[in-house]
Amino acid sequence: MKKQAQFILPLAGLNPGIHEYKYLIESDFFSYFENSTIEAGKVYAEVVLDKQLSLMTLDISISGEIDTVCDRC
Repeated sequence: MKKQAQFILPLAGLNPGIHEYKYLIESDFFSYFENSTIEAGKVYAEVVLDKQLSLMTLDISISGEIDTVCDRC
């Protein structure tokens, strides 16, 4: 579970403004989820968080490849 902690956004301590995060998500991440159809993968995720006083907006871009057990996914 410690490896997944890097994907938690610290919303409580953030100042208003735009915050950018970049992640590389690999096969070990997917192994934490039981009964997942994703067996392996390498995915890049870019998250842009716009935090305002009464509103937060997330823009998430994901690209990469995954191996699944389902041939129709």
